[in-house]
Amino acid sequence: MIDQMTDTHESKQLSREIHRPGCRESFQMFLSRKRDAPGNMFNRLDEHLRDHDGKVVRMDSIGLFNTLGTTSLQQRDCCDCGNCPLNTVDGDGTRNCPVTGLYVQTVADTPVEPIWLDGRIVGTTYEDDHARYCQLNGIHPDACSPRGEQTRQVLEQMESALRHVGMDFSHVIRTWFFNEDILDWYDEFNQVRDGFFTERGVFEGLVPASTGVGVTNLKGGAIVGSLTAVLPKNGTARIQAIPSPCLLYTSPSPRDRG
Repeated sequence: MIDQMTDTHESKQLSREIHRPGCRESFQMFLSRKRDAPGNMFNRLDEHLRDHDGKVVRMDSIGLFNTLGTTSLQQRDCCDCGNCPLNTVDGDGTRNCPVTGLYVQTVADTPVEPIWLDGRIVGTTYEDDHARYCQLNGIHPDACSPRGEQTRQVLEQMESALRHVGMDFSHVIRTWFFNEDILDWYDEFNQVRDGFFTERGVFEGLVPASTGVGVTNLKGGAIVGSLTAVLPKNGTARIQAIPSPCLLYTSPSPRDRG
């Protein structure tokens, strides 16, 4: 395995690459530059994909809104600043994009397959010599439902998508939840999630590490979810919890890991 990280201030890009049998994995952060056209972030992403023969398996954008996408193509609308919903118009009529950075995970030397749910792509799956991987991103509920019900809908959609690739919540190693006004209803969110995890027996095995972020989303819902799941192929891969003594625990639930 080769683990390499570079931080070049001039290029405004953070990079980490991991090479292992059957897969080359890359984690990139593309940041906007002063007086730079917003689309140039996507151009630099395209250059990276060409240079590394890479395929996008997960992408998050950073900016005024938390916008989640699963492929470069879905986000490329921002380059042309045509009908992109991220565009804003300032006082002099020129267009500016509120996206200030892109976080992109790519892989090479292995096929990437989309995961479909209810007629839309909600993630990707790929593999190496050791395991199969699932990335789900941008799982949205019905924005008209109560917030607790929206949480349940996101978890059930995650479960359905995992089932499509032969996995379940016992294979989930990490979750991300982007909650609007998170402090106003974090207790309710945890109650619904803990109830779902109890029903599925998650607390009887490996409990996913989790990140909660207070942020709005373009769909207008109370919550958006993402996750990473891993299904080992053989004894060469092992998943285990890693202690994090510096982690700040903010959840009222003693079983919540973040």
